[in-house]
Amino acid sequence: MLLGDGDVEITGVAGIREAGAADLTFLANPRYERYLEATAAGAVLVGPGAPTCRVPAVRVENPYLAYVQAIKLICGNGANAAPPGVHPMAVVSASAVLGRNVSVGPLAVVEDGARLGEGTVVSALVYVGREAVVGSGCVLHPHVAVHARCELGDRVIVKAGAVIGGDGFGYVWDGEAHQKIPHLGRVVLEDDVEIGANTTIDRGTTGETRVGRGTKVDNQVQIAHNVRVGQQGLIAAQVGISGSTELADRVTVAGQVGMVGHIHVAEGAFLSAQAGVDKNVPEGAVWLGSPARDRGRALRELSALTRLPELVKKVRDLEERIRELEQGTPK
Repeated sequence: MLLGDGDVEITGVAGIREAGAADLTFLANPRYERYLEATAAGAVLVGPGAPTCRVPAVRVENPYLAYVQAIKLICGNGANAAPPGVHPMAVVSASAVLGRNVSVGPLAVVEDGARLGEGTVVSALVYVGREAVVGSGCVLHPHVAVHARCELGDRVIVKAGAVIGGDGFGYVWDGEAHQKIPHLGRVVLEDDVEIGANTTIDRGTTGETRVGRGTKVDNQVQIAHNVRVGQQGLIAAQVGISGSTELADRVTVAGQVGMVGHIHVAEGAFLSAQAGVDKNVPEGAVWLGSPARDRGRALRELSALTRLPELVKKVRDLEERIRELEQGTPK
């Protein structure tokens, strides 16, 4: 619902404190209401319960979501701004297949039999291995490596320095040395997956390591061989997922979580930051701590821990009192 002048010309977007007369801004957090009267924005997106303001406003159900949609409408997706064509300093195999309007930047390498879908951007210094498949509308930022036979769906974004399909960490002891286990599988990233900078996703020993549709993975995450991540998940920075672990749909994993191998995290679970997960996690569970356990139990234990010095003193006093009673010399 429009509140105020609907003829204001908007050409940009900005935060509520930085916005100028031609910018659209938004108010989603009540803590920022104090900036509403002072904002110089041309217009503001507000929620159902937000107060009125002196600048034109549009009242929507979800201001933050509306703001994101407005960014795309006003500013476009900047990541796809690279002009189509193959840079003369790129190395593209004659047997590679490039779709329409593909952009391949300088010093990028596209190996034999690789396929790039329509409108995909391969930035400078990217490596696309033999028979790898990259779908339509993908963006591979500089220094990304997509190794042989790995497959990316449509609209996949892989940020700088990420490695898709490197060998997993697998060795067997022969009595004298660690013998490397060959990794013959691949990595599959389904449609609309986003992979953060310097994240590593290892290929399967055999079979696949798979990340499901719409899942977003932050920077500096390690996903080991044969892991399966479901759809619409969120995995934050510095998470480590050991081999053959399975995450169901809509699992959220906060930063610095560590998981052992061969466990199952059920649908909708939430693993808090720095959780150490060493067993299966039930559906919808909220776990924290190391070892990770139910949030309510963990908080009670943490609360008790803060009172530990008092409890220790009390126990010592009681022990002394018992000794005195046993000796028949009460104070």
